[in-house]
Amino acid sequence: MKRLIIDPAMICTAVRRMFTTVPARSGAILIGSHSWQSVEKYRKTQRNNRPALLALRLGLLLSLVATVSVSRGSADARVRMVHGRPQLFINGKRTPPLMLFVNTDGVNISRRRNLREVADEIKLASANGIRIVSFPMPGKLSVTPLRSQYRKLDRLFAFILKNDPKAYLIPRVWCGVQGFRRAYPAQQISYANGSHPMSSLASDRWYTAVKKGLIDLIRHINASRFAGRVIGYHLTHGNTGEWFTPDYWQHPGFDYSAPNRLGFARWLERHYHTAAALRAAWHDPTVTFQTVAIPPAGPAAAYPFYRPNERRYVDYLRYQNDMTARRVEQLAAVVKRQTAGHSLVITFFGYDFETPTPESANHALGRLLRDPNVDGIASPVSYGDRQPGGSPAFMGPVDSATLHGKLWILEDDTRTFLAPRNTGHCANLSQTVAVHDRNFGQMMIHRLGTWWMDLFGTGWLNNAGIWKDIGRLRAAYTRYAPKAQFEPNVAVIYDTRSSYYARVGERGFLPLLPALVSHPIQFFHCGTSVGFYLLSDIQEPNFPNAKVIIFLNAWRVNAATRRVIRRKLERNGRTLIWIYGDGFIRNGKVDTAAAGRLIGMRLRLRAAAGNLAASEITAGNALHLPAEDIAGLKGADAPSWMVADPAAIPLARYRNTQEVSIALQRFQGYQSLFIGDPRPSAAFWRALFPHLGVPVYLDTNDAFQTDGRLMMISSDGVAGPRLLTLPRRSAIYDILNGKKLAANVRHYRLRLGRYQTRLLRVVPAGRK
Repeated sequence: MKRLIIDPAMICTAVRRMFTTVPARSGAILIGSHSWQSVEKYRKTQRNNRPALLALRLGLLLSLVATVSVSRGSADARVRMVHGRPQLFINGKRTPPLMLFVNTDGVNISRRRNLREVADEIKLASANGIRIVSFPMPGKLSVTPLRSQYRKLDRLFAFILKNDPKAYLIPRVWCGVQGFRRAYPAQQISYANGSHPMSSLASDRWYTAVKKGLIDLIRHINASRFAGRVIGYHLTHGNTGEWFTPDYWQHPGFDYSAPNRLGFARWLERHYHTAAALRAAWHDPTVTFQTVAIPPAGPAAAYPFYRPNERRYVDYLRYQNDMTARRVEQLAAVVKRQTAGHSLVITFFGYDFETPTPESANHALGRLLRDPNVDGIASPVSYGDRQPGGSPAFMGPVDSATLHGKLWILEDDTRTFLAPRNTGHCANLSQTVAVHDRNFGQMMIHRLGTWWMDLFGTGWLNNAGIWKDIGRLRAAYTRYAPKAQFEPNVAVIYDTRSSYYARVGERGFLPLLPALVSHPIQFFHCGTSVGFYLLSDIQEPNFPNAKVIIFLNAWRVNAATRRVIRRKLERNGRTLIWIYGDGFIRNGKVDTAAAGRLIGMRLRLRAAAGNLAASEITAGNALHLPAEDIAGLKGADAPSWMVADPAAIPLARYRNTQEVSIALQRFQGYQSLFIGDPRPSAAFWRALFPHLGVPVYLDTNDAFQTDGRLMMISSDGVAGPRLLTLPRRSAIYDILNGKKLAANVRHYRLRLGRYQTRLLRVVPAGRK
């Protein structure tokens, strides 16, 4: 018998419409979908408004009744900001965000050939304290009750709970609809190459069908005996379910379907309001909102930015990214309404470093981070350097998510020694443990969550030794998880809006944008603490007080953002570092004077068009940086700048010229550093940072991260001693075995095996 589920959000909305507005949720203690903090604040401001107070009391009463009705036998899971970091609570209890993913996709679990492998993994995970299981829901959604499919789902739930009766479940939901493609062929993506890989996200018919199917699915689960074990829903669609453009890696171009053209026209009308404004922006005297078309995929060109008369491309890329994020928001709201706010919503998104060109439709992360219905953002460990001896690089600006109270979940799909040879494959158990430990240390330092993943359900994690190590990692998390916001020494800033100005060609990637932002591996080997954020985060009150701010691609910086930089960042002895060129796009044109004003030193556009030449550190430079060549960029007809300011301190010159490529300018309260080449090495950063007041703990090329108290050091594949240098005298402990390694030291020599990872805790003298 189905339970009656009263949606408190709907009740409160009706009450608010009768009288006034109750604030949206923002606090930790929730009543229905509203926070006690916001309700109490509203009550105090409305003391003399009796109708408003009556409406508030009625709304709270009905909301409480609804909450009780839905929570009887149901699980309650939420992500809350506590001590400056997002934390997971299940039924009011703080729970480590550590999970297992098993792949059971599209297969009748009772006949699965690898049934024993999956069952063993669930049992091993449970025995080592990992009680949250994520998995693909079988099949697609349906607009009409599909009982046979729900029977498969129920059997899958029962199978998991048979192997761990106390497991909490997060089904991964593919947002496709049974029979939709056959019924509505015109609602499919239409690429110029003639392919139609899946439904267009712009299709309102698709969204309506998915919404109905999602509602029916949640109602089925809410009414089932498994309601008390399901704590959230992982929404997936797009390329491999990760919400970026289908067939992205094959560079298929834009979606020319009728729904997408209509969606683009509507977006333009909301943005420009009048046809006259649209015509002026597009340099097209004839275009109207009725005649606007998806721009043709232009030929690949060496010049990497869209010019002023190509504004339609910038607008389309912005629309495509906004539209994708909006669909995720809409579906997240459906889940929250149907579960009265009791279930988590998780989604893949924000692969800005992994899918760096903007046609990926994954460059609107900031929008989702502001959405109260999204609890978790997920992405795998970057594929750029994940092998033993590499680094656990991120696919996106993970610290931006934690800044906004979202739980970023690091998908650890390490190719263990039990997996077929592939990218990042581990040869044996020792290498598997080292990679798991490395990824885990990175996750804990950055205040993330994780799930260990058997990608294909073939037993990659079916090994007692693997789970013995994961059990130790869980114990370390429970004991040593940080209790404060992550405050890195260096903040690396990525700007999604600027990425829309990067040209997309028929041959796919152009060299400049990937060279700047794709797999920024150097920052995982530079020996200090580094955080990754969006440019929009600098206006947040809890943006960290980092000593160094590095702007990767802030090509277009509007007046409001410039004011924030002036007010918040140009102070406290901080150093702002500008990579390649920043602030130079103004009204779609290259404006060198505007870039100079932002950076704080006069720049000159180099006469030599074509390649960005490599740089050579100037001998005897003012900072005594060691001689080094900084790699340039080949094959791009990109603008390039030299520093032409007599007050600036030159540090490097473009090779075979006297043109200054790196220079430092000191101001009252802060300093500015311009670097004309796109990608300095980790060794360059390690040499530079001490001159900027940033401690370098480890001067080798090993993977390294720290928050000042926890440290992850992972060997680059060379065995031998490593010298740790600490900012102050401290004790050093191994967090996996609890042993004290040193007491009251500034320097400590640590020995690393060839692929070994060490997780350490540093306690300054006089502290516990």
